[in-house]
Amino acid sequence: MTSTGRAWGAPSVARTALVRFVVASMLALVALGVVAVVANVSLADASAREEMEQRTSLFAHVVVGPLVDHRAPHGDARGLLDTVMRNRMSDGSVVHVKVWDRDGRIIWADEGELIDRVFPLGQDELDVIDHGGVVSDVSDLGKPENASEAEEAPLIEVYASTQDVTGRPILFESYWAADRLTAQESAILTRSMPLTLLALLVFQAVVLALARTLALRVQRGQAERDRLLRDAVGASELERTRLAQDLHDGVIQDLTGLRYALPSIAAQLPDQQSPSRRILDRMNEILQRDISALRRVLTDIYPADLKGDGLVREIDRLVARAREDGLVVKIDVDPTAADISLDVSRLAYRIIREALRNVVAHAHASHAVVRVALAGTDVEVSVTDDGRGLARSGAGEGHVGLRLLGETLTDVGGSLVVRSQLPTGVELLAAFPRTLGVAGTLWQGKDSPSRSY
Repeated sequence: MTSTGRAWGAPSVARTALVRFVVASMLALVALGVVAVVANVSLADASAREEMEQRTSLFAHVVVGPLVDHRAPHGDARGLLDTVMRNRMSDGSVVHVKVWDRDGRIIWADEGELIDRVFPLGQDELDVIDHGGVVSDVSDLGKPENASEAEEAPLIEVYASTQDVTGRPILFESYWAADRLTAQESAILTRSMPLTLLALLVFQAVVLALARTLALRVQRGQAERDRLLRDAVGASELERTRLAQDLHDGVIQDLTGLRYALPSIAAQLPDQQSPSRRILDRMNEILQRDISALRRVLTDIYPADLKGDGLVREIDRLVARAREDGLVVKIDVDPTAADISLDVSRLAYRIIREALRNVVAHAHASHAVVRVALAGTDVEVSVTDDGRGLARSGAGEGHVGLRLLGETLTDVGGSLVVRSQLPTGVELLAAFPRTLGVAGTLWQGKDSPSRSY
C-alpha cells in the first residue's frame, strides 16, 4: 500500500483537521452567502431608488420647470403641462404627480381637486426647494394631500427641486408604484447574485483544493515518519536483543562462574575466621547481589513479548518482580485486553512497569493494585498503592519518568493523572485511545527503562 493510500485509510490528525476545515469553511461560505444576499438586496434597493430619483430630477428640470409659469396659471401653459404630465403617467410607472410652490400651494396635480389647494410642506421638502437635490421615501398616507391614496398599494414619493420660467423655486413630486421598485430590485439581483455566489463557490473550491493538497502532504510526511520510526524501533529492539544476549552470555556468565569458584578457593583456607576467608565471603555476597542486579537490567533491556496474550503474561512477570521486593500486588486485567494492538500493549506495559518501579523505589507501600480496562474507545491503565503519598514519596514535579509518560500520552491523544488516595497512597491513572494510528509509535522513541518518576 502506498503512503498516501495508507494515510487516508486510517484515522489521522491531518485527515481530522481537513474534515474540520471543510465543515468550518462550508459554514463560513453559508454565512458569507447570507451576507452577500443581504448586501445585494440593500444595493439593489439603493440602485432602484437612485434610478427613480435621477429620472424624477431629469423630468423636473427638462420638462416641468419650463412649462410652469405662475403668472399664467390657467393659460395655455397649464393645458400643455396637463398634456405632458398625462403622457408621462400613461406607462403606469408614475402613479401620481404634484407640482408645488414654496408656499405649499399645489400648482398642478393629476387629481384635479388638489390644484390650488395649500398644504404644509415638511422640512425635508422645504430643504429640497431651498437647497436643491432629490429625496425619496415611502408615501405617508397620514398627510392630508395623500388622503385619496389610502386605498392604493404602497407608493414611493420622490421629490426634486427645479425652477419655473420666471426663476421661482418649485417642487416636483412623483409617486412610483412600490411593485415597480420591487421589479427593479429583482432585475438587479438577477444580474448580480449569480455572479456573487459563483465567485464565492469558486473561491471555496480553490481553498478546499489547497487544503486537501496540504493535508495530503502532511499525511505523506506522517506516513514517512511512521515508517522511519518503525524502522528505528525495529533496529532498537534488535540492538537491545543483541545487547541482552551479550550481557547474558558474557558478563553474567563470567561473574556467575567467579561466584562458583570463590567457595572452592575459600574451602582451601584452613581458618574460617581468617581475614582472607571473611574477604572471600564478602566478595561472594557482592557478586551475588551484582549478578541479581544485572539480571534485573537484562530483563529491562530485553524487549517484552507482547504479541497475542503476551501483555497479561508480561504484567505477571512485572508483578512477580515487585513481589520479590515484598510488595503485595493484585492484578485486574480486562479479558478483552488481549485484542488490543501491539503498540497499545507496549504503551500499557511501559506505564505499568514505570509505575511499579516507582512504588517499589519510593512509595514504601505494602499493597498495590494494577488495573487494565477498556472503556469505550479508550484504554485505562491504573496503578494504586497504599504508600506514603505524593508529598513524601517524591512522585511530584521534576521527575523525568513522569514527564516522559505525560508527554507520551499527550502525543497519542491521551492523558496522565497522578493523585493522592485517602487515607494514604497514590493512584496513577493513564487513559489513551485504543487506536493510536501514526502517532502511536512516538512513545517508543521516548522509552527509557532506567528512568523512574
